Amino acid sequence: MGGSADECVPILEYLSEAFRRRGVTGRDNYEIIIYEGAGHILEPPYGPVCTFAYVNVMDIVMALGGRLKEHAKAQEAAWGRILTFLKKHIGRDVNQGSRRQSDQPTKSKPETTRSKL
Repeated sequence: MGGSADECVPILEYLSEAFRRRGVTGRDNYEIIIYEGAGHILEPPYGPVCTFAYVNVMDIVMALGGRLKEHAKAQEAAWGRILTFLKKHIGRDVNQGSRRQSDQPTKSKPETTRSKL
């Protein structure tokens, strides 16, 4: 999954190489998706689109690429595909989250304080 307007890495070359090497794993359950106009980072949708990032270890501002409208649409489409993939391979609705029994909220009476006046 990548964006055609990625300015960080040569995504088309990377995905082509991944496709070329697919036989090494013996798996055929893959899909290569290029989102036209999308940049480097496809995040969950409906938030601000990030086209630049500060890289602390290199002390540089890196262009991530992407055109705002196309990138936002790609994030929406990609997110749906990612959730579908996870649901299929994890076997449950990933939107429901996972809580251990110990993480479940407990019902308790609110604390009250009494004071003498």
